[in-house]
Amino acid sequence: MRNFERDISDLADESGLITRRKLITYLAGLFPEDSEQRLDWRINSLKKIGLLSSSGRGIYRIENLAVSDLKIDGMKGSFLRLSDIREPSELTSVSGTAQSLEKMGMISRVAKGVFSTEVKPTYLPSISAELKDLWISLAEEFPYLGLCLTDTYWINSFISQQA
Repeated sequence: MRNFERDISDLADESGLITRRKLITYLAGLFPEDSEQRLDWRINSLKKIGLLSSSGRGIYRIENLAVSDLKIDGMKGSFLRLSDIREPSELTSVSGTAQSLEKMGMISRVAKGVFSTEVKPTYLPSISAELKDLWISLAEEFPYLGLCLTDTYWINSFISQQA
């Protein structure tokens, strides 16, 4: 996933201004299949949600890179559910904006039509000393065997009936 905040900050000058050409070039890299008109639509979506503002002809100011502070229609807390949006024209606009933000790495899809601003932590199980010793002894005994050991304790946080 790309780091949109870093990328857009690198494109802007020290005062937070960015030219339309730089923005179009950046978005064309993210959305290579889009026409220039579609890329303009994406810029307007970013303006509508409060990420950018116009600061003159062809110049934009970066207003806010915190997703939690953006004004996205249908956003409740840290979740955006497209099924909550009833107006078809609004649904099309919000859906396109959500897909843009997802591609930029600002939100993530957690289910069909559901987006979240929260990033899931990567699951890293703890490896016990006994499991490590078992793996070492098996690897020494069977050096050509690909080993994968698990511990039923790892699944306890994912189930209601504890192992």
